[in-house]
Amino acid sequence: MDLSSTLQRWIFAALISFGLTAHAGLLNAWAQEPAIDPEKRTVMMVLDGSNSMWGQINGVAKISIAKDTMSDLIRNWDFSTPMGLMMYGHRRKNDCSDIEIISTPGFGDRQTFIQKVQSVSPRGKTPIAASLGLAAVSTGAYTGKKVDIVLVSDGLETCQRDPCQEVQVVKQLNVNFRAHVIGFDVTDVEFEQLQCIATSTGGQFFRANNAQELKEAITNTVAVVTDDGVGNASEGQGTDSSPVPTEEPPSTLLYGKLCETCERLEPLDVNWNVLKDGVQHHAGLGVIYPRDTHQFTPGSYEVTARLFSSQAVAKGEIEIGEDGQQIGALNLNAGSITTFAVVNEEDKQAAQTALYKFYPVVNGEVGGEIATAYNNQGEPAETWLNAGRYRITVSVGGNVTDSTEIELAAGEQVEHTFDLRSGTVAPKVFLNAGAKQEVNFGFLTLFPEGSGSKVIIGYYGNKKTVKPGRYDLEVVMDSTLGRVEKRFPIEVKPGDQVTGPFVMDAVLFTYNVTRQDGGAVKGVTLLSEREDKSGFVKTGFAWGNPKGTGIGKPGRHKLQIGNDAPLEVFELILGEKPDINVEVQ
Repeated sequence: MDLSSTLQRWIFAALISFGLTAHAGLLNAWAQEPAIDPEKRTVMMVLDGSNSMWGQINGVAKISIAKDTMSDLIRNWDFSTPMGLMMYGHRRKNDCSDIEIISTPGFGDRQTFIQKVQSVSPRGKTPIAASLGLAAVSTGAYTGKKVDIVLVSDGLETCQRDPCQEVQVVKQLNVNFRAHVIGFDVTDVEFEQLQCIATSTGGQFFRANNAQELKEAITNTVAVVTDDGVGNASEGQGTDSSPVPTEEPPSTLLYGKLCETCERLEPLDVNWNVLKDGVQHHAGLGVIYPRDTHQFTPGSYEVTARLFSSQAVAKGEIEIGEDGQQIGALNLNAGSITTFAVVNEEDKQAAQTALYKFYPVVNGEVGGEIATAYNNQGEPAETWLNAGRYRITVSVGGNVTDSTEIELAAGEQVEHTFDLRSGTVAPKVFLNAGAKQEVNFGFLTLFPEGSGSKVIIGYYGNKKTVKPGRYDLEVVMDSTLGRVEKRFPIEVKPGDQVTGPFVMDAVLFTYNVTRQDGGAVKGVTLLSEREDKSGFVKTGFAWGNPKGTGIGKPGRHKLQIGNDAPLEVFELILGEKPDINVEVQ
């Protein structure tokens, strides 16, 4: 079945979206064997690594049972039928993209494969639909190949997608595609909902409630997905006492290190692209077996090395000695930054995913984004990068809430906690200490103590969520005639709401200016006495408003009409609201 260019682009986008290319080195832990039968069906096992797998059956964690059963399967699998493995929910909490292809189908290093399975620690969600979609892409199900996907899960989809619809789309494009489900310790409701994955594709559904039943379900599934039954697919399967196939030791191990004086990293920690005389010699992890096509002979090799699937990359040369082993280790000049965010006094992680973005800073200039990381509910995020300076932003709920810059040295592992805890400022403002009613106008602004940008609360009645700390709260009250402003030092504590009361020590008054001849009053100026009694200063002006409400501080004031001489002094007293009526010629 030929794919259209549109479908090909969709598949490539899916690979990038789910990080398949980031695992290229790990996928090469399998070496393609000539013994693989092209007529055999391709099999992809999809194992549930979500947090619910910590549930127990007869006192044993379900994940322990699953790991042991899968390890037995790997030991005894006949790789003339190519088989691969995927897991989901095993690395991060609350992350629907936590899906990892441990290996694409092929012949492989059983021991490495088993070690990966045994290292799984359930953590997160259950993205079944996305996992099945990626499994279909990675096995070539869209090209018409004979493909079987085997899902082992103890629960339902938790990422708001439809697994049944996902496999039905694949089935429409490829009649040779089947999906099988092993429901491990599932309820009747879960059984009914998971069953459609198998029935809609012509696959089988097996239900397992304990270790023995899981082993039997795996055995029965093997019988279905292999062309000629269990016998040929599991020559060494038998009992627990059956001999376990042994692997040849590696012929060459490639090593990197974080810094010049650092210890070697494990060969499985680094992905390599190796050139010999300008031609690609090896691509994959730093473990080369005698069966591999390209062996390392003494001499120099150009390499590009990537730590895990991170942005920590180094180029250079390595030297292979007479014994076929690397001399020294390639300096990756890298370290890690572990980020965390707290949102309350108990230092618990944000309920929503905290997303971190990393930007290199060179000569004071911030470059483009080069890496992202995220953590959820108490799980810090570790990001490996080359040594240098980085701007890191953190956002929760889609909004950038904080940033920092960190200098990372080679070999260093830096930890940084973003304090996203907050408090609320909702001021209650009164004219004077004896006032029983709040004012209903004014503009409010917060000024952080020391450095920092001002935070605008806005017009009276608004409230603002801000970081904990000390601030000056500025309240500005403008009336038709006059203006009073005052600052109040406040402290915002995590989880608290600052309300006051805040007393302005101001006086409202009404004024009404008329002319004896009935003419228009074009301008009224408010003059207020200086605190040192040295004279009066302009504190308000109303153009075209001969009557209205004014505001001023307690003390002596005058009105000036147009350019006429100031009128008689009047006094504003706290707690009073005088009426100022003036008639001018």
